[in-house]
Amino acid sequence: MFNILKTTFCFSLCLYATTVFSKTEMYLSKNEIAFGETTNLIFESDEELKTQPNFELIEKEFKILGKSQSSNVSVINGVMSKKNKIAYTLYPYQKGEFKIGPIELEGQKFEALLLKVVDTPTQQTNEAKPLEIKFESTVYPSQIYEGQVALYTTKITDENTLYDANLKTPFSNYLTFTPLESDKIYQTNKDGKNYRVFERFFIITPQHNGSFHIPPAQLSGLVPDLTKQTRPDIMGDFFNFPFDFNLNSKRMKPVYFNSNENSIEILPKPTHWQGWWFPSNKAEISEDYVIPDTVYVGDVIERRVTLTAANIENAKLPLLEHPKEENLSIFANQEERFSEFKNNELLSTENRTFVLSFQKEGKQIIPAINIKYFNTLTKSEEILTLPEKEINVLAPLKTSYAAPTEQTPPPSSPPPPVLDKNTSSKSFSQTSLLSFIGVFSLLSIGGLFFALKKKKKRIKTSILEEIKKPSRKKKRKKPLPDLYLD
Repeated sequence: MFNILKTTFCFSLCLYATTVFSKTEMYLSKNEIAFGETTNLIFESDEELKTQPNFELIEKEFKILGKSQSSNVSVINGVMSKKNKIAYTLYPYQKGEFKIGPIELEGQKFEALLLKVVDTPTQQTNEAKPLEIKFESTVYPSQIYEGQVALYTTKITDENTLYDANLKTPFSNYLTFTPLESDKIYQTNKDGKNYRVFERFFIITPQHNGSFHIPPAQLSGLVPDLTKQTRPDIMGDFFNFPFDFNLNSKRMKPVYFNSNENSIEILPKPTHWQGWWFPSNKAEISEDYVIPDTVYVGDVIERRVTLTAANIENAKLPLLEHPKEENLSIFANQEERFSEFKNNELLSTENRTFVLSFQKEGKQIIPAINIKYFNTLTKSEEILTLPEKEINVLAPLKTSYAAPTEQTPPPSSPPPPVLDKNTSSKSFSQTSLLSFIGVFSLLSIGGLFFALKKKKKRIKTSILEEIKKPSRKKKRKKPLPDLYLD
Protein backbone atom coordinates (compact mmCIF):
# COMPACT_ATOMS: atom_id res chain seq x y z
CA MET A 1 0.00 0.00 0.00
CA PHE A 2 2.85 2.32 0.88
CA ASN A 3 4.53 1.56 -2.47
CA ILE A 4 1.35 2.44 -4.34
CA LEU A 5 1.05 5.78 -2.58
CA LYS A 6 4.71 6.49 -3.20
CA THR A 7 4.38 5.75 -6.91
CA THR A 8 1.27 7.92 -7.18
CA PHE A 9 3.01 10.79 -5.41
CA CYS A 10 6.05 10.58 -7.71
CA PHE A 11 3.88 10.50 -10.81
CA SER A 12 1.93 13.56 -9.62
CA LEU A 13 5.16 15.38 -8.85
CA CYS A 14 6.54 14.63 -12.32
CA LEU A 15 3.29 15.76 -13.93
CA TYR A 16 3.42 18.97 -11.91
CA ALA A 17 7.01 19.56 -12.92
CA THR A 18 6.15 18.95 -16.56
CA THR A 19 3.31 21.47 -16.34
CA VAL A 20 5.41 24.11 -14.64
CA PHE A 21 8.53 23.72 -16.75
CA SER A 22 6.82 23.02 -20.10
CA LYS A 23 8.55 24.73 -23.00
CA THR A 24 7.50 25.67 -26.51
CA GLU A 25 9.95 26.27 -29.33
CA MET A 26 9.50 27.89 -32.77
CA TYR A 27 11.83 27.14 -35.68
CA LEU A 28 11.91 26.73 -39.48
CA SER A 29 12.39 23.48 -41.34
CA LYS A 30 14.53 25.40 -43.88
CA ASN A 31 16.13 28.78 -43.34
CA GLU A 32 16.99 29.20 -47.04
CA ILE A 33 14.77 28.17 -49.93
CA ALA A 34 14.51 28.89 -53.64
CA PHE A 35 11.83 31.12 -55.02
CA GLY A 36 8.87 28.79 -55.64
CA GLU A 37 9.66 26.41 -52.76
CA THR A 38 8.10 26.19 -49.31
CA THR A 39 9.28 25.97 -45.72
CA ASN A 40 7.55 24.85 -42.53
CA LEU A 41 7.14 27.04 -39.49
CA ILE A 42 7.12 24.55 -36.59
CA PHE A 43 5.90 24.97 -33.02
CA GLU A 44 7.07 22.19 -30.69
CA SER A 45 5.83 21.89 -27.11
CA ASP A 46 5.65 19.45 -24.21
CA GLU A 47 1.95 20.20 -23.93
CA GLU A 48 -0.92 20.17 -26.34
CA LEU A 49 -1.21 23.42 -28.28
CA LYS A 50 -4.84 24.49 -28.31
CA THR A 51 -4.63 27.94 -29.92
CA GLN A 52 -3.41 29.22 -33.27
CA PRO A 53 -0.71 31.86 -33.66
CA ASN A 54 -1.53 35.26 -35.10
CA PHE A 55 -0.08 35.45 -38.61
CA GLU A 56 -1.30 38.94 -39.40
CA LEU A 57 2.27 40.30 -39.65
CA ILE A 58 3.46 37.70 -42.17
CA GLU A 59 0.38 37.22 -44.39
CA LYS A 60 1.57 39.99 -46.71
CA GLU A 61 4.80 38.14 -47.58
CA PHE A 62 3.71 34.51 -47.23
CA LYS A 63 0.79 32.34 -48.19
CA ILE A 64 -0.12 29.74 -45.56
CA LEU A 65 -0.79 26.62 -47.60
CA GLY A 66 -1.72 24.24 -44.81
CA LYS A 67 -1.32 22.96 -41.30
CA SER A 68 -0.16 19.57 -39.99
CA GLN A 69 -0.11 18.25 -36.42
CA SER A 70 1.68 15.32 -34.77
CA SER A 71 2.42 13.92 -31.29
CA ASN A 72 5.29 11.72 -30.12
CA VAL A 73 5.58 9.95 -26.73
CA SER A 74 8.93 8.44 -25.62
CA VAL A 75 10.22 6.82 -22.44
CA ILE A 76 13.95 7.08 -21.73
CA ASN A 77 15.42 5.60 -18.50
CA GLY A 78 11.95 5.39 -17.05
CA VAL A 79 11.21 9.04 -17.83
CA MET A 80 8.26 9.68 -20.14
CA SER A 81 8.36 12.64 -22.47
CA LYS A 82 5.77 13.89 -24.96
CA LYS A 83 6.30 16.21 -27.89
CA ASN A 84 3.51 17.99 -29.73
CA LYS A 85 4.27 19.57 -33.09
CA ILE A 86 2.24 21.91 -35.27
CA ALA A 87 3.74 22.80 -38.67
CA TYR A 88 2.47 25.59 -40.94
CA THR A 89 3.60 25.45 -44.59
CA LEU A 90 4.70 28.90 -45.78
CA TYR A 91 5.05 29.93 -49.40
CA PRO A 92 6.96 33.21 -50.06
CA TYR A 93 5.42 35.55 -52.60
CA GLN A 94 8.75 36.96 -53.76
CA LYS A 95 12.51 36.73 -53.42
CA GLY A 96 14.53 38.39 -50.67
CA GLU A 97 15.17 38.21 -46.93
CA PHE A 98 12.19 38.08 -44.61
CA LYS A 99 11.62 38.19 -40.88
CA ILE A 100 8.98 35.80 -39.61
CA GLY A 101 7.73 37.25 -36.38
CA PRO A 102 7.64 38.20 -33.64
CA ILE A 103 4.74 35.82 -33.01
CA GLU A 104 2.72 35.14 -29.87
CA LEU A 105 1.28 31.74 -28.98
CA GLU A 106 -0.55 30.85 -25.77
CA GLY A 107 0.98 33.73 -23.85
CA GLN A 108 4.52 33.11 -25.03
CA LYS A 109 6.28 35.54 -27.37
CA PHE A 110 8.76 34.23 -29.96
CA GLU A 111 11.46 36.32 -31.56
CA ALA A 112 11.52 36.77 -35.33
CA LEU A 113 13.19 34.16 -37.54
CA LEU A 114 15.18 35.01 -40.68
CA LEU A 115 14.33 33.34 -44.00
CA LYS A 116 16.23 33.77 -47.26
CA VAL A 117 14.47 33.26 -50.59
CA VAL A 118 16.98 32.96 -53.43
CA ASP A 119 16.93 32.31 -57.19
CA THR A 120 18.66 28.94 -57.43
CA PRO A 121 16.70 25.81 -56.47
CA THR A 122 18.10 23.93 -53.48
CA GLN A 123 18.19 20.64 -55.44
CA GLN A 124 20.12 21.18 -58.64
CA THR A 125 19.27 19.31 -61.83
CA ASN A 126 20.47 19.72 -65.40
CA GLU A 127 17.37 21.78 -66.20
CA ALA A 128 17.22 23.76 -62.97
CA LYS A 129 16.97 27.54 -63.41
CA PRO A 130 15.47 30.45 -61.47
CA LEU A 131 11.71 30.93 -61.57
CA GLU A 132 11.26 34.08 -63.67
CA ILE A 133 7.72 35.26 -62.90
CA LYS A 134 6.88 38.83 -61.95
CA PHE A 135 3.48 40.00 -60.78
CA GLU A 136 2.75 43.70 -60.20
CA SER A 137 -0.19 46.12 -60.03
CA THR A 138 -0.71 49.86 -60.49
CA VAL A 139 -3.46 52.43 -59.89
CA TYR A 140 -3.95 55.49 -62.11
CA PRO A 141 -4.74 58.12 -61.15
CA SER A 142 -4.02 57.59 -57.46
CA GLN A 143 -6.09 60.66 -56.55
CA ILE A 144 -9.58 61.20 -57.96
CA TYR A 145 -12.70 63.12 -57.08
CA GLU A 146 -16.08 61.83 -56.07
CA GLY A 147 -17.89 60.66 -59.21
CA GLN A 148 -14.70 59.67 -61.03
CA VAL A 149 -13.19 56.22 -61.59
CA ALA A 150 -9.59 54.97 -61.55
CA LEU A 151 -7.83 52.26 -63.55
CA TYR A 152 -6.36 49.26 -61.71
CA THR A 153 -3.85 47.30 -63.83
CA THR A 154 -2.36 43.87 -63.09
CA LYS A 155 0.69 42.74 -65.04
CA ILE A 156 2.21 39.24 -65.25
CA THR A 157 5.64 38.72 -66.83
CA ASP A 158 7.02 35.19 -67.26
CA GLU A 159 9.10 32.98 -69.56
CA ASN A 160 6.10 31.02 -70.86
CA THR A 161 6.31 28.77 -67.80
CA LEU A 162 3.05 29.63 -66.04
CA TYR A 163 0.03 27.40 -66.65
CA ASP A 164 -3.58 27.38 -65.38
CA ALA A 165 -3.16 30.86 -63.95
CA ASN A 166 -5.87 32.24 -61.69
CA LEU A 167 -6.05 35.95 -60.84
CA LYS A 168 -7.90 37.24 -57.80
CA THR A 169 -8.55 40.96 -57.40
CA PRO A 170 -8.27 42.74 -54.07
CA PHE A 171 -11.31 43.10 -51.84
CA SER A 172 -12.40 46.37 -50.26
CA ASN A 173 -15.61 47.45 -48.56
CA TYR A 174 -15.33 50.92 -50.11
CA LEU A 175 -14.05 50.16 -53.61
CA THR A 176 -15.65 48.15 -56.43
CA PHE A 177 -13.42 46.41 -59.00
CA THR A 178 -15.02 45.85 -62.42
CA PRO A 179 -12.97 43.95 -65.06
CA LEU A 180 -12.65 45.39 -68.55
CA GLU A 181 -12.82 43.10 -71.57
CA SER A 182 -9.51 44.44 -72.86
CA ASP A 183 -6.81 41.94 -71.84
CA LYS A 184 -3.46 42.50 -73.52
CA ILE A 185 -0.96 39.70 -74.31
CA TYR A 186 2.34 40.49 -75.98
CA GLN A 187 6.01 39.50 -76.07
CA THR A 188 8.98 41.52 -74.84
CA ASN A 189 12.73 41.01 -74.71
CA LYS A 190 14.95 41.84 -71.76
CA ASP A 191 18.64 41.01 -71.40
CA GLY A 192 18.42 38.66 -74.37
CA LYS A 193 15.47 36.71 -72.92
CA ASN A 194 11.97 36.55 -74.34
CA TYR A 195 9.16 37.14 -71.89
CA ARG A 196 5.40 36.85 -72.20
CA VAL A 197 3.42 39.74 -70.73
CA PHE A 198 -0.24 39.54 -69.73
CA GLU A 199 -2.15 42.64 -68.58
CA ARG A 200 -5.67 42.78 -67.16
CA PHE A 201 -7.50 46.01 -66.36
CA PHE A 202 -10.15 46.87 -63.79
CA ILE A 203 -12.21 49.97 -63.15
CA ILE A 204 -12.21 51.15 -59.52
CA THR A 205 -15.46 52.81 -58.51
CA PRO A 206 -15.30 54.41 -55.05
CA GLN A 207 -18.28 54.19 -52.72
CA HIS A 208 -17.09 56.78 -50.18
CA ASN A 209 -14.67 59.66 -49.86
CA GLY A 210 -11.35 59.24 -48.06
CA SER A 211 -7.99 57.50 -48.34
CA PHE A 212 -8.09 53.74 -48.90
CA HIS A 213 -5.47 51.00 -48.84
CA ILE A 214 -5.65 48.50 -51.71
CA PRO A 215 -4.30 45.09 -50.65
CA PRO A 216 -2.26 42.97 -53.09
CA ALA A 217 -3.89 41.06 -55.91
CA GLN A 218 -3.29 37.30 -55.77
CA LEU A 219 -2.01 35.04 -58.53
CA SER A 220 -1.78 31.24 -58.53
CA GLY A 221 -0.87 28.68 -61.16
CA LEU A 222 1.33 25.75 -62.11
CA VAL A 223 4.95 25.67 -63.25
CA PRO A 224 7.31 22.78 -64.15
CA ASP A 225 8.95 21.33 -61.03
CA LEU A 226 12.65 21.48 -61.89
CA THR A 227 13.85 20.27 -58.49
CA LYS A 228 12.77 16.68 -59.25
CA GLN A 229 13.91 14.26 -61.88
CA THR A 230 11.74 14.18 -64.97
CA ARG A 231 10.28 10.75 -65.56
CA PRO A 232 7.22 9.38 -67.32
CA ASP A 233 4.14 8.75 -65.24
CA ILE A 234 3.05 5.51 -66.91
CA MET A 235 -0.07 4.91 -64.85
CA GLY A 236 -1.19 8.52 -64.95
CA ASP A 237 -0.59 8.83 -68.66
CA PHE A 238 -2.33 5.52 -69.31
CA PHE A 239 -5.52 6.52 -67.49
CA ASN A 240 -5.51 9.98 -69.09
CA PHE A 241 -4.92 8.62 -72.58
CA PRO A 242 -5.25 10.04 -75.18
CA PHE A 243 -5.44 13.55 -73.74
CA ASP A 244 -2.30 13.83 -71.58
CA PHE A 245 -0.25 10.94 -72.86
CA ASN A 246 3.30 12.30 -72.98
CA LEU A 247 6.25 10.23 -71.76
CA ASN A 248 8.39 13.36 -71.58
CA SER A 249 5.90 15.45 -69.62
CA LYS A 250 7.29 17.39 -66.68
CA ARG A 251 6.06 17.31 -63.16
CA MET A 252 4.14 20.42 -62.18
CA LYS A 253 3.96 22.24 -58.88
CA PRO A 254 1.70 25.04 -57.66
CA VAL A 255 3.02 28.58 -57.27
CA TYR A 256 1.52 31.64 -55.59
CA PHE A 257 2.25 35.33 -55.97
CA ASN A 258 1.13 38.60 -54.43
CA SER A 259 1.34 41.90 -56.26
CA ASN A 260 2.51 45.08 -54.61
CA GLU A 261 0.12 47.11 -52.46
CA ASN A 262 -1.47 50.37 -53.62
CA SER A 263 -3.44 53.26 -52.20
CA ILE A 264 -6.03 55.69 -53.57
CA GLU A 265 -7.48 58.97 -52.31
CA ILE A 266 -11.06 60.04 -53.05
CA LEU A 267 -11.65 63.80 -52.75
CA PRO A 268 -15.15 65.22 -52.11
CA LYS A 269 -17.02 67.53 -54.48
CA PRO A 270 -16.24 71.22 -53.78
CA THR A 271 -18.91 72.81 -51.61
CA HIS A 272 -19.21 75.87 -53.86
CA TRP A 273 -20.03 73.82 -56.99
CA GLN A 274 -23.41 74.55 -58.59
CA GLY A 275 -25.20 72.44 -61.19
CA TRP A 276 -24.35 69.04 -62.63
CA TRP A 277 -21.17 67.59 -61.08
CA PHE A 278 -18.88 66.74 -64.00
CA PRO A 279 -15.25 66.03 -62.94
CA SER A 280 -12.56 64.92 -65.40
CA ASN A 281 -8.86 65.34 -66.01
CA LYS A 282 -9.46 65.56 -69.77
CA ALA A 283 -12.69 66.63 -71.48
CA GLU A 284 -13.38 67.62 -75.10
CA ILE A 285 -16.39 68.67 -77.16
CA SER A 286 -16.78 68.70 -80.95
CA GLU A 287 -19.51 69.17 -83.56
CA ASP A 288 -20.36 68.38 -87.16
CA TYR A 289 -22.95 70.12 -89.39
CA VAL A 290 -25.05 68.86 -92.27
CA ILE A 291 -26.28 72.03 -94.06
CA PRO A 292 -27.77 72.46 -97.56
CA ASP A 293 -25.84 74.65 -100.01
CA THR A 294 -28.70 77.14 -99.94
CA VAL A 295 -30.89 77.39 -96.85
CA TYR A 296 -34.51 78.44 -97.21
CA VAL A 297 -37.09 79.01 -94.51
CA GLY A 298 -38.21 75.61 -93.19
CA ASP A 299 -35.12 73.69 -94.42
CA VAL A 300 -33.54 71.13 -92.09
CA ILE A 301 -30.04 71.57 -90.57
CA GLU A 302 -28.36 68.77 -88.57
CA ARG A 303 -25.98 69.64 -85.73
CA ARG A 304 -24.14 66.57 -84.37
CA VAL A 305 -22.44 67.13 -81.01
CA THR A 306 -19.91 64.79 -79.33
CA LEU A 307 -18.74 65.07 -75.71
CA THR A 308 -15.77 62.96 -74.52
CA ALA A 309 -14.26 62.77 -71.02
CA ALA A 310 -11.62 60.62 -69.29
CA ASN A 311 -11.86 58.71 -65.99
CA ILE A 312 -15.62 59.07 -65.62
CA GLU A 313 -18.48 56.68 -66.32
CA ASN A 314 -20.68 57.55 -69.30
CA ALA A 315 -23.75 57.68 -67.04
CA LYS A 316 -22.13 60.59 -65.16
CA LEU A 317 -21.81 62.76 -68.29
CA PRO A 318 -24.21 65.73 -68.43
CA LEU A 319 -27.12 65.56 -70.87
CA LEU A 320 -26.36 67.64 -73.97
CA GLU A 321 -29.01 70.33 -74.46
CA HIS A 322 -29.35 72.91 -77.26
CA PRO A 323 -29.97 76.57 -76.36
CA LYS A 324 -33.21 78.09 -77.61
CA GLU A 325 -33.25 80.88 -80.18
CA GLU A 326 -36.03 83.06 -81.59
CA ASN A 327 -37.41 81.81 -84.92
CA LEU A 328 -35.50 78.52 -84.51
CA SER A 329 -37.27 75.18 -84.15
CA ILE A 330 -35.18 72.52 -82.33
CA PHE A 331 -35.73 68.76 -82.31
CA ALA A 332 -33.30 66.53 -80.33
CA ASN A 333 -32.86 62.77 -80.72
CA GLN A 334 -32.08 60.30 -77.90
CA GLU A 335 -28.51 60.57 -76.63
CA GLU A 336 -26.03 57.74 -77.30
CA ARG A 337 -23.55 56.89 -74.51
CA PHE A 338 -20.68 54.40 -74.38
CA SER A 339 -17.26 53.85 -72.78
CA GLU A 340 -14.10 52.43 -74.31
CA PHE A 341 -10.63 51.54 -73.11
CA LYS A 342 -8.09 53.41 -75.20
CA ASN A 343 -4.38 54.10 -74.59
CA ASN A 344 -4.62 52.65 -71.07
CA GLU A 345 -7.38 55.10 -70.24
CA LEU A 346 -11.16 54.88 -69.84
CA LEU A 347 -12.90 57.30 -72.20
CA SER A 348 -16.66 57.93 -72.03
CA THR A 349 -18.54 59.48 -74.94
CA GLU A 350 -21.97 61.02 -75.45
CA ASN A 351 -23.36 61.69 -78.95
CA ARG A 352 -26.49 63.71 -79.72
CA THR A 353 -27.95 65.10 -82.94
CA PHE A 354 -30.09 68.26 -83.06
CA VAL A 355 -32.39 68.95 -86.02
CA LEU A 356 -32.74 72.72 -86.58
CA SER A 357 -35.11 74.67 -88.80
CA PHE A 358 -35.39 78.47 -89.13
CA GLN A 359 -38.85 80.01 -89.53
CA LYS A 360 -37.71 83.46 -90.69
CA GLU A 361 -35.54 84.69 -93.52
CA GLY A 362 -32.41 86.82 -93.16
CA LYS A 363 -29.20 86.53 -91.17
CA GLN A 364 -29.88 83.94 -88.44
CA ILE A 365 -27.68 82.63 -85.59
CA ILE A 366 -27.22 79.04 -84.42
CA PRO A 367 -26.38 79.67 -80.74
CA ALA A 368 -23.23 78.45 -78.99
CA ILE A 369 -23.24 75.42 -76.65
CA ASN A 370 -21.37 75.71 -73.31
CA ILE A 371 -20.63 72.76 -70.96
CA LYS A 372 -19.21 73.39 -67.50
CA TYR A 373 -16.86 70.80 -65.98
CA PHE A 374 -14.39 70.52 -63.10
CA ASN A 375 -10.80 70.06 -64.25
CA THR A 376 -9.27 67.69 -61.67
CA LEU A 377 -5.71 68.59 -62.75
CA THR A 378 -6.05 72.34 -62.24
CA LYS A 379 -8.73 71.88 -59.54
CA SER A 380 -10.80 74.65 -61.13
CA GLU A 381 -13.98 75.18 -63.14
CA GLU A 382 -13.63 75.29 -66.93
CA ILE A 383 -16.01 75.73 -69.87
CA LEU A 384 -16.18 73.62 -73.03
CA THR A 385 -17.59 75.76 -75.88
CA LEU A 386 -18.97 75.17 -79.36
CA PRO A 387 -19.09 78.58 -81.11
CA GLU A 388 -22.21 80.09 -82.63
CA LYS A 389 -22.73 79.94 -86.38
CA GLU A 390 -24.35 82.51 -88.72
CA ILE A 391 -26.69 81.23 -91.42
CA ASN A 392 -28.18 83.19 -94.34
CA VAL A 393 -31.79 82.01 -94.67
CA LEU A 394 -33.68 82.82 -97.88
CA ALA A 395 -37.41 83.27 -98.31
CA PRO A 396 -39.30 80.16 -99.39
CA LEU A 397 -39.76 79.64 -103.12
CA LYS A 398 -43.29 80.47 -104.51
CA THR A 399 -44.92 78.26 -107.19
CA SER A 400 -45.89 80.33 -110.37
CA TYR A 401 -48.41 79.44 -113.12
CA ALA A 402 -48.39 80.56 -116.83
CA ALA A 403 -51.03 83.25 -117.54
CA PRO A 404 -53.20 83.09 -120.69
CA THR A 405 -51.97 85.14 -123.71
CA GLU A 406 -55.35 86.88 -124.29
CA GLN A 407 -57.85 87.61 -121.61
CA THR A 408 -61.40 88.76 -122.55
CA PRO A 409 -63.08 90.60 -119.72
CA PRO A 410 -66.58 89.34 -118.90
CA PRO A 411 -69.45 91.56 -120.14
CA SER A 412 -71.22 93.72 -117.64
CA SER A 413 -74.59 92.15 -118.50
CA PRO A 414 -75.37 89.07 -120.55
CA PRO A 415 -76.65 89.84 -124.08
CA PRO A 416 -80.26 88.99 -124.84
CA PRO A 417 -80.78 85.60 -126.48
CA VAL A 418 -81.28 85.56 -130.23
CA LEU A 419 -83.96 83.16 -131.30
CA ASP A 420 -84.04 81.71 -134.76
CA LYS A 421 -86.96 79.54 -135.86
CA ASN A 422 -84.91 76.96 -137.61
CA THR A 423 -82.36 76.80 -134.84
CA SER A 424 -85.02 76.73 -132.18
CA SER A 425 -87.00 73.91 -133.74
CA LYS A 426 -83.83 71.96 -134.37
CA SER A 427 -82.71 72.35 -130.78
CA PHE A 428 -86.13 71.36 -129.52
CA SER A 429 -86.18 68.24 -131.70
CA GLN A 430 -82.74 67.17 -130.45
CA THR A 431 -83.73 67.86 -126.85
CA SER A 432 -86.96 65.88 -127.16
CA LEU A 433 -85.15 62.93 -128.67
CA LEU A 434 -82.54 62.90 -125.92
CA SER A 435 -85.20 63.14 -123.24
CA PHE A 436 -87.13 60.25 -124.74
CA ILE A 437 -84.01 58.07 -124.84
CA GLY A 438 -83.21 58.91 -121.21
CA VAL A 439 -86.68 58.08 -119.94
CA PHE A 440 -86.72 54.82 -121.90
CA SER A 441 -83.37 53.82 -120.43
CA LEU A 442 -84.52 54.50 -116.88
CA LEU A 443 -87.69 52.43 -117.38
CA SER A 444 -85.73 49.55 -118.87
CA ILE A 445 -83.22 49.51 -116.00
CA GLY A 446 -86.01 49.72 -113.41
CA GLY A 447 -87.93 46.81 -115.00
CA LEU A 448 -84.81 44.68 -115.16
CA PHE A 449 -83.97 45.39 -111.51
CA PHE A 450 -87.56 44.53 -110.42
CA ALA A 451 -87.51 41.27 -112.39
CA LEU A 452 -84.19 40.19 -110.89
CA LYS A 453 -85.35 41.01 -107.40
CA LYS A 454 -88.53 39.01 -107.83
CA LYS A 455 -86.66 36.05 -109.26
CA LYS A 456 -84.20 36.16 -106.38
CA LYS A 457 -87.04 36.19 -103.91
CA ARG A 458 -88.68 33.23 -105.58
CA ILE A 459 -85.45 31.26 -105.59
CA LYS A 460 -84.92 31.99 -101.94
CA THR A 461 -88.44 30.93 -101.09
CA SER A 462 -88.16 27.73 -103.06
CA ILE A 463 -84.89 26.83 -101.32
CA LEU A 464 -86.38 27.42 -97.89
CA GLU A 465 -89.45 25.35 -98.80
CA GLU A 466 -87.24 22.57 -100.07
CA ILE A 467 -85.17 22.59 -96.87
CA LYS A 468 -88.32 22.39 -94.78
CA LYS A 469 -89.42 19.21 -96.59
CA PRO A 470 -88.48 16.10 -94.59
CA SER A 471 -85.97 13.79 -96.17
CA ARG A 472 -87.15 10.22 -96.67
CA LYS A 473 -83.75 8.71 -97.41
CA LYS A 474 -81.76 9.87 -94.30
CA LYS A 475 -83.04 11.09 -90.98
CA ARG A 476 -81.25 14.18 -89.69
CA LYS A 477 -79.55 13.94 -86.29
CA LYS A 478 -80.45 16.39 -83.61
CA PRO A 479 -77.42 18.25 -82.19
CA LEU A 480 -76.36 17.80 -78.56
CA PRO A 481 -78.03 20.08 -76.04
CA ASP A 482 -74.78 21.88 -75.08
CA LEU A 483 -74.36 23.04 -78.70
CA TYR A 484 -77.53 25.06 -78.69
CA LEU A 485 -77.12 28.80 -78.54
CA ASP A 486 -79.59 31.25 -77.14
